[in-house]
Parts: sequence; C-alpha cells; structure tokens
Amino acid sequence: YIGIDNSQKLTNYTIDREPSYPFGTSVHGGPTRLAASDIGVYATYNAQSRYPAHDNYSYLMKLNIVNNGFVDDITPRKGDYTTINPNSANLLRTGHHVVVDPEDPSIVYVPTWFEGIWKFKDGKQIGKYDKTNGPFGTGYSCSVEDVAFDSNNNLWAIAHDFTRSREIVTILPANKNKSNTASYSDWITLDLPYFGTHESRDSRIVHFKHSKNKNLAMITQTYGDQNVVIYDTKGTSAVSDDNYWMVNRFTDQDGKTFGPYAVISIAEDNNGDIWLGTACGVVVIHNLRNMLSNQDNTIERVKVPRNDGTSLADYLLDNQEVTSIAVDAGNRKWLSTVTSGVYYVSADGREIIDNFTRSNSIIPSNEVHSIVCEPNSSDVYFGTTNGVAVYHSTITPAASDFSDVYAYPNPVRPDYTGWITIKGLMDNSLVKIADSAGNVFLQTRSEGGMVMWDGCNGAGERVPTGVYYVYTSQNQESNNGAVTKILVVK
Repeated sequence: YIGIDNSQKLTNYTIDREPSYPFGTSVHGGPTRLAASDIGVYATYNAQSRYPAHDNYSYLMKLNIVNNGFVDDITPRKGDYTTINPNSANLLRTGHHVVVDPEDPSIVYVPTWFEGIWKFKDGKQIGKYDKTNGPFGTGYSCSVEDVAFDSNNNLWAIAHDFTRSREIVTILPANKNKSNTASYSDWITLDLPYFGTHESRDSRIVHFKHSKNKNLAMITQTYGDQNVVIYDTKGTSAVSDDNYWMVNRFTDQDGKTFGPYAVISIAEDNNGDIWLGTACGVVVIHNLRNMLSNQDNTIERVKVPRNDGTSLADYLLDNQEVTSIAVDAGNRKWLSTVTSGVYYVSADGREIIDNFTRSNSIIPSNEVHSIVCEPNSSDVYFGTTNGVAVYHSTITPAASDFSDVYAYPNPVRPDYTGWITIKGLMDNSLVKIADSAGNVFLQTRSEGGMVMWDGCNGAGERVPTGVYYVYTSQNQESNNGAVTKILVVK
C-alpha cells in the first residue's frame, strides 16, 4: 500500500506483492460478464466480442464472486488448472461467459477462446472439455462461445469448428458431465444446416423456463446471416424427434421488416415473453411456440409514447446495441447499452422509468455489458468496462405465502426519516397499513415481494407514535389479518 497526498507526485515505485488471495480482486478489462447464483454474483470479462467490438482473448482470466458487499477472488492459480493449447502458453486466459451449474451454485463453466470449456469449483478446475474429450477441434484456438443447461441438465455448447469453417451446436448428457467421464463420442452434435460461420463472436444459447415455453431454446448467430434458431427438444434426450425453425428477418406489428440484426442478448420475462436485445434496439416475441409451429415471424418493436400532446412514439432504444437484458420480480426490464448506460423500463417496455449514466449515478462507465438481478434480494448488478455497480431497487422476489412478512427499520425511531420497507409479500398483494382504530395510512399493491412506506399520512405528515398493522390479501374482498406490526416513535 502506498499513500500520497495531492501535493506529491509518485514517480518511482515497486509493487511489493499482489493482493492477498482470496480477498484481493482484479478484473482487468472490466467485469463485463456477470452470472447470478444463490451464493453470490460471479464476475469475469469476455474474451472477444463484436458488440461492442473488442479483443480481450489474450488477457489473463480473473474470476470474482460478490456476496453481501464482499468480493472474493476465486481465480484458479497455477497448478489448479491445465492447458493443452500451445497458444495459451500455460496461462489461464479469459473466457467468453460464466455459467452457473443448475444443481450446484459453487460450480461454474467458462467457455473460452483457447481451451474449450473450463469447469471450476472453489477456485480449482474439476473438469474440462476440449479436443481430447469433445468435438472441439483446435488449430490456433479451441473456441467455445457459450454454454447452457436444458431442463434435464444436459450441457449445451456452441463452438467453432475450424475444420469446416462453421459453428456447431453440441450436447453432453447430464450424467457424463456430472461424473466428468465424457469422451468425444458422448457428445451429440445437432444437424443445423446453414447455421453459423467461424467468424462469429457473440453467439448465444438460452433454454427457457416458463411453462408456455417448455422444452424450447433459442440459438443465435451474430455474424454472416445472423440467424436465430428456435429449437424444441420435446423434453427427450433423443434428437430424432426434435424440431426447429431458423429465421433472420422478422415482421413487426405494423407489417414492417426488421432485420437481419445480430441478437446480442436474450431474456425470458415472467409472462414467458422473449425479449431480444439486438445491434439495433429491442424486440419482443410474445408467442415463441406459435412462431416455431406456424413459422410466424411476427415480433413487437416496442414503442415509447413521446407524451408531448401528439400520438407520436419512438422505438425503444432504436439504433442502440443492447448488450444485456435482465427481468426483475416485478417483470420490469433492465437494458444495458454500449454508449448510454442502463435503461430501466416498465413491464411492457412502453415507459422509460430511469436511465442510469455516469453523469447521474455511480455507474463507472456508460459502456455496460451485463446486468443481473440477484435472485434472493432487490439488488441489480451492472457489469461495466470500469467496474461493477450495484443498485438497490424497490422490487424483491415474491414469496409463496405471507408466513415471513417483516418490516425494517422496526422500531422506527424519531431521528429516522427514510423509507420503511415491508418484505416477504406475495406478488401483486393488496397491502394496507392502518392503526389500531382502523385508519388506513397506505393502500397499495406490491410489485414482487416488497412495498415501501414513508411513515406519513395522506397529508404528508409523520404519523404519531404508535403501533401500525400491515394487512395483506390477494384480492379486494378479504384479507389475511395483520401479518406484521411496525412500531413508530415520533
């Protein structure tokens, strides 16, 4: 540690040692890839990208995990990983993404430019897929762009096949991945004619979870024809009964053609609608299964009314590269861009609630590559080229019942003038706060599992000292009684 004041200049110095493992943290090039899990948010940076354009594949990998405000460096050190590609120079070089194992949040997969797929647990390699045990041929590189898990926990990968100058999509059965016993013959490579070129950089695989999208996945190509594949696994391990449709031009709600544009980011919202962030704005697919079965390429280009007394509207983030989309518990959308920070929009996207930039918030860069909503809290993480920012939103995941509703701070002391938060609610709950005489001071509906109260009456005056009761229900006609109490001291 070297400390100087403003009157001094530091001209000659030496670094005594690197930050102590595992508490030191460094993500060279910006923590532009985030993945949320039940034990924290993983952060790394991407090897190479067209949207936005950059080459980081020769950087050394750093892998951090953020939990409750603490950052741990869980980057594997020499001796804790293996390499086979001479171009790696026995170094751990950066990957394209970080993906969490659906059965064990302490296990992550990092698809890389040089070494195939690394499988890490607690800062150590516990598995690896490359040319020795998978269909990932190597010349200069052994590049796997993305990995994902389907509903049966089979591992999917999209990779460069340099021998055929194209991309391939290949699947490893869950039992082979779990036991780390994979061989080349265990992988099942899909037959997707005309899909992909070896020049792609941001191709994605996403498997959807909503009931109306059961067994459906989307695979994107970000170069050449910029195809989008809608794929139905039918819920079986066999590929012989699978069905897919490939498309690169869409028709919007007004009959206008949209595309081809590179699809950079994909998110499934709480209603099962599919939001696509492209190199030229945002589109929404409201019925993915219908698109597959009827080969209907209709999408919605979301319009934001100008509210200037005219009937005019603008396309949401028109002509902007939308690098990431996250959906919070209230079904609102968080959209990251290359040049204008983060947009927070309503559930249908027709209202821009906020736009976070360097000039009006703490985010360290307007170039934001990744956004994730932490699954068990109201925190939203932004991965930028200059660091990670965390935003504490007013929407938390909803509870399945009212058995664990609580308020904080509680008691509310005389010197406290902030918001009082009630958490543990069911989604869209009717919430009333009243005194013992039945006077209601707040009536609202929760978005997700939380509401906030300013501790005031309808006239904006602080309520008097007393006990206030929080009543909840899922409809207007009945309530569940008081689910928690708030003591206010004036």
